[in-house]
Amino acid sequence: MAKYVISLEQGNFADNGIYRQIISLSQKMLSDSFDEQQIPLMLREFMSAIDN
Repeated sequence: MAKYVISLEQGNFADNGIYRQIISLSQKMLSDSFDEQQIPLMLREFMSAIDN
């Protein structure tokens, strides 16, 4: 995921679903309420979004 985000060129990526999912995951992991037990669910949700 990190390599994908780093490889993106600057611009408006609001329409890029993968980018939005990565940003969402990052924000959840940086939040004060983040619990490592949430990781499996978060990754399943991410993979489901990517499949769509």
